[in-house]
Amino acid sequence: MNWQRHKQLLVFKQGKPMLSLSEILLTEGTELTSFDELKACVQKTAITRGELFFNVDIEPPAFSDRPNDWHDQLNIAFESAR
Repeated sequence: MNWQRHKQLLVFKQGKPMLSLSEILLTEGTELTSFDELKACVQKTAITRGELFFNVDIEPPAFSDRPNDWHDQLNIAFESAR
């Protein structure tokens, strides 16, 4: 399944906009050099696009500053942007 189709299915399933971590990593991943930058990118994207939901559908890269509770940290970053 191609990425665009997968994204459409996620949106249609929920009926509302949904931001996926994989989408961020595909579009911004080459420019991100730390976990803190990833969190900031999640927040910025959520605000810019007015996203209501966040799906951590992939594990982020093993940045040297990635904490053990990375999943919670990404969710907190998203929630703080709403």
